[in-house]
Amino acid sequence: MTLTKNTLVLSLMLAGLTLGGCSDAQKDSAQASKEEAAQKMEEAKDKASDMADAISEESEELYDSVKQEANELKDSLAAGSEDLMENLEDESAQLQEAGKEKLKEACIAMKKKTGGDESDC
Repeated sequence: MTLTKNTLVLSLMLAGLTLGGCSDAQKDSAQASKEEAAQKMEEAKDKASDMADAISEESEELYDSVKQEANELKDSLAAGSEDLMENLEDESAQLQEAGKEKLKEACIAMKKKTGGDESDC
């Protein structure tokens, strides 16, 4: 794009410098070329602006999409973590109860062997 702009600017400068020694027909031709070059430059600017707008819009849409997916993943992980914690708490309570029961059984067995009072267990 820069090379095209530079070439265009140099062409316009050369056309302007050479107009001084030219005939009317050459001046008209040079003026037409100058106007055509200016028109093409304007079209290139418009096209570049449109492309920049399109890229900007696509970037915003992509950002919004990624943000939404990240939020959904975060929510999903949070829900999964809550479920996991509830399951762990339930299993922990069950293990505690099972451990208490085993200790009671062991206490009763020891009291039987030693002749102690099982009601202390």
